[in-house]
Amino acid sequence: MTTGLPDFFQYNLWANLRFTVAEQGELSQIFHLDGGTYDAPVIVVLIQAVNHAIDHRSQIATLLSQQDIEPPDLDGWSYNDVMH
Repeated sequence: MTTGLPDFFQYNLWANLRFTVAEQGELSQIFHLDGGTYDAPVIVVLIQAVNHAIDHRSQIATLLSQQDIEPPDLDGWSYNDVMH
């Protein structure tokens, strides 16, 4: 599979990640990213996705705090509590 950031959705990386992990459990499968110039196993792409989400969560919390708005609990435990 070849993906690249400009063609990110065209190649549907997330659908392939879901299939790879959910159906095959294959975290070592290699994805060829950035037009085939960068190779990374599925587990690294998943780690980066989580890390990227944490960056955005931190940015949003900072912006809310700067406006004197207390950010909600956005950690995984809070999500689980709300969903159950």
